[in-house]
Amino acid sequence: MLQLSSLVSASIDLAEKAGAIIRGVMMSGDLKLHMKGVDDPQTIADISAQRLIVGSLRKQWPTLKLIGEEDLEGDLTEYGVETCLDLLTNAVSSASDQQVPLDQIVVWIDPLDGTKEFTLGRYDAVTTLIGIAVNGVATAGVVHQPFWNEKGRSIWGMVGVGAFGFDRVEPPAGRNVVITTASHPTPRLERALSLVGPDQVLRVGGAGNKAVAVLEGTADVYLYPSPGTKKWDICAGEAVVRALGGSVTDVYGKAFYYGADTIKPNDNGVLLSLRGDHDRYVQLLAGIDSV
Repeated sequence: MLQLSSLVSASIDLAEKAGAIIRGVMMSGDLKLHMKGVDDPQTIADISAQRLIVGSLRKQWPTLKLIGEEDLEGDLTEYGVETCLDLLTNAVSSASDQQVPLDQIVVWIDPLDGTKEFTLGRYDAVTTLIGIAVNGVATAGVVHQPFWNEKGRSIWGMVGVGAFGFDRVEPPAGRNVVITTASHPTPRLERALSLVGPDQVLRVGGAGNKAVAVLEGTADVYLYPSPGTKKWDICAGEAVVRALGGSVTDVYGKAFYYGADTIKPNDNGVLLSLRGDHDRYVQLLAGIDSV
């Protein structure tokens, strides 16, 4: 059995350590950039941050199921460090904590979400994402912003406990601000936006960055109706949003499944909201395939 708050504590600690690695690579000026595929960059910061996170979690819990964006082979425990397991002692009561069998947990890791933005110097879009799924459901997560106020900030949440590490400004009633991709526009996205009829469209990079914008109240919904994101891009953000009572589905309203045997791409896009109007957005998008 694993105490969920201990895993979240370790994830916060490791996300912050990964953030320090990312800042260090930025300051060095040597990203060691190469392309994994078309429009899919990777830097030494991606690799080093994932080695640290995976190696450390594996060192602490050898049988814990971990799935990371970067395809790294071999025993990564040599990169592992000791982690802090009690950061949440005062934030999580024993009544709201969970004891979970390890075989029911999958940890989804994006060591550097927004790599393209990182290479272009758009550091505000960069996050480190650690999402924790229990029985396939996003249950806890950490969204770390390495460049927030220079030293970084960790936003975290647990369903049944709450979400912490940020200040939300409640938007005006009836506002409809959509946040979406800056770098992957598609005709399908433009059709979706026409159906939703937003007051304003914010186009930014990074899935974690978009989730934070909704959490803070800068945007009302994160919408991307096309393939492109993967489970490690959204598990952490979904967990934090759900901890506040929000919803995350594909554009057809189907919940995501984060079991180890799931397909990694989100082929039917992402729809993330926090104001209790998720079903309305799903209904507005019902005609996306016939427009």
